Amino acid sequence: MTMRTTITVSLRLLRVAAIVQLVSGVLFWTGHAFTFVPFHMLIGALVVLMLWTIAVLALVAGVRRPLAVFELFWGLALAVFGATQGLLLIGSLHWIIRVIHLLMAFSAMQLGGMLAKAVLQSRAGATPEPQREVRTATSEAS
Repeated sequence: MTMRTTITVSLRLLRVAAIVQLVSGVLFWTGHAFTFVPFHMLIGALVVLMLWTIAVLALVAGVRRPLAVFELFWGLALAVFGATQGLLLIGSLHWIIRVIHLLMAFSAMQLGGMLAKAVLQSRAGATPEPQREVRTATSEAS
């Protein structure tokens, strides 16, 4: 499988998984479907694997390396935080943990999308910057 195909598949899986995660998260917040928490965690693991795949391919492609390294650590932080959030701020303030988890997930998705786009552009021979008009003394005289 080519790098371009792997990035494209990873990004599509990431987007579908994000929608599933958002829907199931809303169900949990509204007090429904708690039996699907293990499924939510499984899809969360898929999200992290896709983020890591995109980050590693960005490193291999040599694009946005600091962001790719950050995404590797951010994916780990998201997984650990998600798996342990049920133990944090139990009670009336637990909503704060849920919001933090949601914001972490949204930022991870955004970063994954940015990295995937950078890799795809690098593989497609990114469009060159517009040429600056070079003015010479002869062109200014005319």
